Amino acid sequence: MLPVNETHLTTSINLPPSHKGAAGAGRSPSLLAKGIRGRFRLSQEKCRQSCGVEIASHLRIVALITAFVNQAEQSTMTDQSQPTICVNVAIDHRLLPLFKPLPTARYHPGSDHLRLTRRLGRRLRRGQEQIPDEEIGVTVDMASPASTGGICFILQQPAGNHPYHLGTDAVIESSPTLDALLQVWSTVSCGSPRPSIFDRLPFIRPQDRLSTTLKTQIEDKSLMIIQAKRPEVVVCMWRRKRDKDTGKYEDVKGFRALEGVGVGHTFTKPDHELGPGLLTRRVNAFHPSHAVNYNPHVSCFRQLLMLEVAQACGIYSGDWHNESWMTRLRTQCKKKTGELRDKPGQTDMWVSHSTYNAAPTNRYTQHFSLP
Repeated sequence: MLPVNETHLTTSINLPPSHKGAAGAGRSPSLLAKGIRGRFRLSQEKCRQSCGVEIASHLRIVALITAFVNQAEQSTMTDQSQPTICVNVAIDHRLLPLFKPLPTARYHPGSDHLRLTRRLGRRLRRGQEQIPDEEIGVTVDMASPASTGGICFILQQPAGNHPYHLGTDAVIESSPTLDALLQVWSTVSCGSPRPSIFDRLPFIRPQDRLSTTLKTQIEDKSLMIIQAKRPEVVVCMWRRKRDKDTGKYEDVKGFRALEGVGVGHTFTKPDHELGPGLLTRRVNAFHPSHAVNYNPHVSCFRQLLMLEVAQACGIYSGDWHNESWMTRLRTQCKKKTGELRDKPGQTDMWVSHSTYNAAPTNRYTQHFSLP
């Protein structure tokens, strides 16, 4: 009986040497699988004559080839199921291995953040009017699930034109920012449940005006909401606005630690204590508007957005490792952002969920009070 080895196996199934052991140069696994099946349909007599292999050995070869064919077909199905386009750009092939479902949720019940969000909305007044129930409901829904832990994203503020009366899905579809963020999330996490999305200034639209004192109170309340969520990973996607006249940045006090540090940058110390015993890991990202609204022609920003979301998922899963190509992508985006910033007329990218620029109308009053 002849020993079963790789050379004999290749001879037995009549494959060219370039196709040994793998998918082969220039051929897909599915085509190779078909070739193996076709060339292996030999009768027992022909196999005895050409190879001198006994039936027992022949059956072992059958088992080996069957396993290889199944593996090749499974690999082909996986490749075909992987996405190729996200947020209207072809996905960099280096990103694809990072896309995987999140592990089984390890959330813990008992979070108070949805109740706190709802109460904040009911205490605020827009002029003499209450915040509509539909708007409060969508804001609470975006902050779901009603459990602690997981990954959360922090944006700047809601847009002034969300169709709250049509529900959460309509709000997402009408918002380039939210739509892009959740497209990226769904692609990167392979359809995992939607994460919690918070605003630094919930319920405060771009056209609203409020005092510094009231803004600080709302920020404090928003921070309490995030603390109640107790996220394991926080993706920081907002930055302070700068006064056009004075050049000074607004004061955000305690919320400063959850501010993004710029396109292509990373946190020097990503671990952060949200409160006593509340340790989280920060991931620097940027407002999706920078990629989909202000610079839709610069594809590297969308690739970086996918990378940073993948980083958040990888940190949560416990298998994240930075690689040299990631650093090069961040550096490329950082440089491009600097070039765009120097252009005359460049507008503030760290804004709301859309590009809505209505003139100031209603005004928040001091009717808000802390519980």
